[in-house]
Amino acid sequence: MEQTNEAVEKKAGGARLKKGSGKTPLVVLGIIAAVLVLACVGLCAYAASLDTFYPNRHINGIPVGGLTVSEAQAKLETELLAQEITLSEAGTGTQASLTVAELGYTAEDFAGDAQFWMDEQKSHSFPGKGWDFFSHLTGRYPGGVNWPDMDREALDATV
Repeated sequence: MEQTNEAVEKKAGGARLKKGSGKTPLVVLGIIAAVLVLACVGLCAYAASLDTFYPNRHINGIPVGGLTVSEAQAKLETELLAQEITLSEAGTGTQASLTVAELGYTAEDFAGDAQFWMDEQKSHSFPGKGWDFFSHLTGRYPGGVNWPDMDREALDATV
């Protein structure tokens, strides 16, 4: 009879394990979801707290990621004037390269550009700031050349 009792106990113990194991995947999924939500909220809070441009940020082809507004403004005023723009005449193939300074622009013409783009960065909603930071961090900008950070080729095409 002892063998019969042991067999019954094993079956009963096995049944208890099967009933409890159905909840384990739900608990694991719940923990994973909670961690992801907390990570997203943390990323948004971090992005909202920055007083510098997001990583990989460019303004007209000039990298300003990680710079404050005043540092970015000084860099823009120096480097934008030295940027070369190639002008070509349609059909003839004639080309000319000019710097922005040779076109008559001065540093005063770019005053406030860095602040304008920082205001744009700060204008996003709380979740939008996290998404914007993440897309700059990974280099995957939505909208391609329509994105506010025009790259060198987009600047040439626009000019």
